[in-house]
Amino acid sequence: MPGFTQANPRGWCWQDDAILPDEFAEALDALTTGTDTFRVNALYTQMYCDGQQPGLKKAQCIALMFSDFYDALVAEGLFSPCVWPTNNFVPVDCLCNFSCTDGYVACGRQCIDPTIEQCVSNFPQPKRRSLSTKCPRGYDKCALPTGGFDCVDVDNDLESCGGCPSYGDDEDSVNARGVDCSVLPGVASVACVKGECRVGSCLRKHRLVHNACLPV
Repeated sequence: MPGFTQANPRGWCWQDDAILPDEFAEALDALTTGTDTFRVNALYTQMYCDGQQPGLKKAQCIALMFSDFYDALVAEGLFSPCVWPTNNFVPVDCLCNFSCTDGYVACGRQCIDPTIEQCVSNFPQPKRRSLSTKCPRGYDKCALPTGGFDCVDVDNDLESCGGCPSYGDDEDSVNARGVDCSVLPGVASVACVKGECRVGSCLRKHRLVHNACLPV
């Protein structure tokens, strides 16, 4: 699945670690014509290329420049990675927009099957089956504090990631291991992927370190 990452504030966009073709062309044109653009300073670009090995073609220099730029952004943690749905989607752009496929519909940052799920406040929830005592395949049967049960996709549910939610001191809640990814400290974007909270980006004055947002 293609992965998009964006570097702010200029908005350079990489897909699968490669700069997008039209953005590569923008930098190459600035170098060739000596004309600045919103994102490219032609003089600085020429100075960079002059400092490389002799005989390097303009296109090769631009490719090297973006490679160095990418490595520097990764080292500084300045990328804004997208948090994508876990399945049935197609990425649209570097702004983290996506389209759901195969009859699935968007619900927050997930694509859901409307035949078995409903979207409640941008969170997928299973459709209740009043006459059934079983959950659909892929869902866990989790006790509700008011009695009865709910069907939870613990592999992808943002608020019950990895297990059933905990509601109190009862035995079922004590044994529950679900994590509410939406309340993790310092997190700007997060998804539940295969039962684990995957942090995509952090709030300002926080830095992403080993899947956690730490104050800086």
